[in-house]
Amino acid sequence: MNTIWHPVARFGSLLRNLLFIAGLLGYADALAQQAIDTQPLSVTSICAGAQIDVPGLRSSFSESVAVELSDGGNTYSEIPSVLLSASGRYEITYRATIPASTPAGTNYRIRLVAKNPSAAGTPSPTVLSIKAKPAPPTVAVASLSVCQGQVTASLSATKLDTSASLIWYGTNATGGTGTAVAPKPATDATGTVKYYVAQKVKDCESERAEIVVDVKPSSPASATFSGNQSIYQGQTASLSIAFSGYSPWEFSYRDSTAGSGAGTTQPVITSTSPYTFTVSPQKTTAYILTSISNVCGPGTMTNRLVVVTVTPLLATDDPALADAVEVYPVPATTTLTVHIKGVSAKESAWIELLDASGRRLGRQQAHQPTSWLQLDGFPPGTYLLHIRQGDRAATKRVVKY
Repeated sequence: MNTIWHPVARFGSLLRNLLFIAGLLGYADALAQQAIDTQPLSVTSICAGAQIDVPGLRSSFSESVAVELSDGGNTYSEIPSVLLSASGRYEITYRATIPASTPAGTNYRIRLVAKNPSAAGTPSPTVLSIKAKPAPPTVAVASLSVCQGQVTASLSATKLDTSASLIWYGTNATGGTGTAVAPKPATDATGTVKYYVAQKVKDCESERAEIVVDVKPSSPASATFSGNQSIYQGQTASLSIAFSGYSPWEFSYRDSTAGSGAGTTQPVITSTSPYTFTVSPQKTTAYILTSISNVCGPGTMTNRLVVVTVTPLLATDDPALADAVEVYPVPATTTLTVHIKGVSAKESAWIELLDASGRRLGRQQAHQPTSWLQLDGFPPGTYLLHIRQGDRAATKRVVKY
């Protein structure tokens, strides 16, 4: 059986189709027409790295909104932001962060845009000036060691701009209340503590520089000085200082060679214990340990004084005998001639050859004015020739090549 459509029914069906198509076209047009109108900003100048509230009015609901920034209003780039508030369906405010690396400029524009569904955004009528973010201050010592219970000095940092001011935040890496007064590290407990400082140029603040303070258990320095000895003129003497406590150790010493009895102070820093050093005094000299310290501060000293006694190589016990002694050649190689005026079989003399430390190497008796000593069995160096006649004595220095 054939179905016959009633003209009214056919017209109704056509009308419904037309209305459906019109609805689709209207929805598409509505999507094309919706936008976000970015409102005036509450500020006209801001520092890079700071936050700014961006208000806007949207023509329809959007699940995702972004904040974009442009230098000059041509090319926009999205910047970090979070929803701060939404009043009703259309009023919104987003809190955006100006990137810290944003260059300084006076013609920045900012806008809100919808992302889902996508919708255009008109920029705020406010022209924004952005000031560059200052660099952090420099710290001379980024890591500092102190001892428990030690009295510490205030921390320090250096401004990179003469117009800047330092802001100390104590142990707060973020947040906290800044102060112009530099803190003194607390040392009542051991452990590692981090302190933070920024610098502010006009109203722009830098990132915070970090200073790490390591509080160690107390172990102050102590030093023991040793090296009392006797040498001949021209020899060197080895002195030694033994330390305890944390290394490195910083100490100073002086000698008594100056006319006032106090020679120039010599400062030394070392991590070696015992620390040995060589001196070459030309006369009897006292060496005095004047200070010792380590990370815990000033320490204690024992045996602060060391004396090096120097015997002159050309020392003469009897001037008349010294004048009567003639030694040649100097330097000698194999044979040394010793001539002593007034020596005879009845008034003989003893001749001794000593090394630089005073050890006897040879001894012979002279019964006539001229005697000879054989040196070819001894290595090159400096020797002492000691002559004794009765109760008189004299010493000469000889050199063998």
